[in-house]
Amino acid sequence: MSKFKKTIAKDAKKGLPLFGICLGMQLMFEQSEEGKGSGIGLFKGTVLRFDSENGLKVPHMGWNRVLLEKNSRHALGLPSAGWAYFAHSFYPRPEDDSIITATTSYGSTEFPSIVMQDNILGTQYHPEKSGGFGFELISSFVNTVQTYYKT
Repeated sequence: MSKFKKTIAKDAKKGLPLFGICLGMQLMFEQSEEGKGSGIGLFKGTVLRFDSENGLKVPHMGWNRVLLEKNSRHALGLPSAGWAYFAHSFYPRPEDDSIITATTSYGSTEFPSIVMQDNILGTQYHPEKSGGFGFELISSFVNTVQTYYKT
């Protein structure tokens, strides 16, 4: 494991809030169909490539609906659903479904669009490009970081 990966894993284990966006979230997993390298391994699981089905365009680009799990709405300060901007060809498949905080469907594939466990948060979509829905998530994370540094 590279020094960079070791540093991130060490900081995450210490409780430092960590937010991965798109590829950043995918790197939180152990491995990917995209290449031979390994991820950081904060979450067990694999990153898979979308199958082209019935003319489905890959990469998945554009606006799509994010549906939050009932128990995660309050933790993130988000409504039960919102629209977010995606630009990706791969998506995570975690071994532990309990980290799946929100899902999105593209074609016949339902994939995790937000994963979260303790101090680690990842989005497959781009909250910085997702209007009010994205801003709320970023604001929630900033509040988490501020709380972390006050302790």
